[in-house]
Amino acid sequence: MLNIETAKLKTLLPFGGAILIFWGVLKLTIYYNAFNIQINSFLEFSEIITAFLNDIIYISFLIFIVSFFDFITTSTTDTKESNNYLDSYILENNFKRRLKMAFKKFSIILVINIVLLIIYLIMKFVKKSHDGYALESLIILDFQIIIGVLLFEYKRRHFLFYGKKLSPSVSNLILYFIIITLMLINTTIDEIRNVKNNKKYLNTSFVTTKAEIISDSFHYFIGKTKNYLFFYDEKLNKTIIYPMTEIKQLNFAR
Repeated sequence: MLNIETAKLKTLLPFGGAILIFWGVLKLTIYYNAFNIQINSFLEFSEIITAFLNDIIYISFLIFIVSFFDFITTSTTDTKESNNYLDSYILENNFKRRLKMAFKKFSIILVINIVLLIIYLIMKFVKKSHDGYALESLIILDFQIIIGVLLFEYKRRHFLFYGKKLSPSVSNLILYFIIITLMLINTTIDEIRNVKNNKKYLNTSFVTTKAEIISDSFHYFIGKTKNYLFFYDEKLNKTIIYPMTEIKQLNFAR
């Protein structure tokens, strides 16, 4: 996974800013759409990247740990087996056989998938409760399998079209982009759940020019930008927007 050539990184460096902007817009859009806000109307361009820096640091750390572990545990034999598998996949003309090869490659993920599905069905139909974490993990694993198959198909198409294999550096960069995007979506969904279900901002208060407003279980602060503060009414399913010029003080509960 760590095999990314420096030359490739230099070539793609000019696109780095656009990718960071894409991730920032994605996070903010998913988060605020959960509260019925079209955040683009209340956002300055400079806030897009800074809004998800904590997520990127956390995700980058996890990827580094996993990649480093993969690097120190992968042997030359494993690399050869992986290359042989890719050769066999590329040369296989029958799509159904290629699909079987892909499922065999992702057999561990499929087993975990089945276990999570059983847990989710038990929680839903036997215990009559909704296990959001099991369903979310199930969806993420399904995405991993679908993306894995699509990536193998892309590598095959690249070989058939250009007559050479896709560079491992390009392949890994695509993989990193997909992984970071999925993890960013996942952390954003967790954040929404933390605010809505766990009442992350309970007792957070702010003082306007007219009154002091305190967050409770059904009416609570959900976030702010440079120029606006957002306060959600769960019962009415609507968000009240306050210009920051009206906010005298903002107190986060501990």
